[in-house]
Amino acid sequence: CPADQMHLCLLYVAICGWICRGQAGPVSSEGDCFNPLFQPHWAGKSDIRHLASRPTSQNSLNLCPFWNLKPACCTVSFEDEQRKAYQLWKSHWKNKEAHLEYFRSQMEDFAISKGYHDSSPIQRSLFDAALRSIRNVVATYGVCFDTLLEYVAGMLCFSCQPHWHHQVLLSEDHSRVLLLRIEESSNNELWDHCSALSSAAWELDHRIQDSMLAKRIASSYVDFRMFDDRIRLAQYMESVGRIIMRGANEHVIKKTPAITENVSKVALPRRLSDPRNGTKDNQTVQGQLRKLISPVEDGRKSGFVFHVFPQNPLPGSGRHRHLSMLGGCLLLFQHFV
Repeated sequence: CPADQMHLCLLYVAICGWICRGQAGPVSSEGDCFNPLFQPHWAGKSDIRHLASRPTSQNSLNLCPFWNLKPACCTVSFEDEQRKAYQLWKSHWKNKEAHLEYFRSQMEDFAISKGYHDSSPIQRSLFDAALRSIRNVVATYGVCFDTLLEYVAGMLCFSCQPHWHHQVLLSEDHSRVLLLRIEESSNNELWDHCSALSSAAWELDHRIQDSMLAKRIASSYVDFRMFDDRIRLAQYMESVGRIIMRGANEHVIKKTPAITENVSKVALPRRLSDPRNGTKDNQTVQGQLRKLISPVEDGRKSGFVFHVFPQNPLPGSGRHRHLSMLGGCLLLFQHFV
C-alpha cells in the first residue's frame, strides 16, 4: 500500500473486518435454521418444500414427533422432502438386497448343474463352502440394513435441530459440513447389529477367492467393504449423513479422510478459536448443548418405517432350498447308477 494512501488502506481493512464479524455474528440462544447440511432446503426457496426461516414450535410433526412442541426447523410440509430422501436410501439398500439374492440364486442353480457335477471333489467342496457363506450373509443382512435405515431416519430428523452448530465441523468459510459429530452410542448400535454381517461377508469374500467354480458365476457379489470393521462402518455412515438429502452414490466408495478419525482433536480447537464463542448467548448454548448427534436413537423415535428387511431368515430357505435338496438327490442317484 503506498505511504500516502496508508490511512485509506487501514480504513478499508477496518471496514472489511467489521463486515466479516457482522456476517459471522453470534450464535443466537434460539439457534437458527441455516445448517449447511440442508442448504438446498433453506427458507426462501419457492420451487421445493423448505425448512422454516427460524425455529418455530410445531405440534403436528409425524416423521420426527419428538420435535413437537419444541422450537424446530422442520415443518409438516417439509416432511414430503424427508420422505423422498428416505425412499432414496431405502431403495439403495433394497437394490443391494436384490443383487445379493440374485447372486445366491445363481450359486444355488450352479450347485445342481452339470458343470458342478463334472468338477473334482475338491472344487465341489470349495464351492459348497462358498455357498454356505453366502447363505450366512443372507441370514444376517436384514437386521443390519434395518439399523442403517434407523440411522438415516435420525439424520433426516437432524434437519429439525436449530442448535446444530456444535454438532458439526464446518469448513473455514462455514459453507460446508466437513464432519458430523456422532455419539459413540450410535456407532455401537451400528456395530452391534452389523458385526454378524461383517463376519459373514468377510468369510464369503475369502471363500469365493478360494473357489474356481464360484468365479464362474456371471453376476458379481455385493460390495460389503463398508462393513469390514467397526471404524469403517462408522465412517461410512457418517459420510452417508453428510449427503443425507441427496441419496447414495452407487459408484464411488471412498474412505473418509483422516479428519474423521479423531473428532475431538479436530473439532475442539476450532470451537475454541471460533470468534463467536465469546458472546454470552453462545456460552449459554454451549452449556446446554454438549450432546452430539444420535442418529440411531433418534431414528427409533421417528415415524419412519424401517423394519423392511427379513430378520434372520433360514439359510437356503425358499425355492432354491428345495432345488438344492433336489440337486443333491440327483447327484447321489448319478453316483450309484
